Amino acid sequence: MLAAARTIFVQFHTARVIAAVLLGGVIAFLTLGAGQVNDWADVFLRCHNVLLYAKAHKAQRVSLLMQ
Repeated sequence: MLAAARTIFVQFHTARVIAAVLLGGVIAFLTLGAGQVNDWADVFLRCHNVLLYAKAHKAQRVSLLMQ
């Protein structure tokens, strides 16, 4: 009975780990000392491409204002 209970616990633990990774809640251990984290990975429909587009669009707006 103990082995069956342990198996069920492992299944739930795996689900929590996967959810944390997909939602961007996992921070690399060494980045804590550097004070740097990447919280922007899951912004805007959870896609890096949209984030890069937003940064490029912002840079374009700034360059238009500088002219």
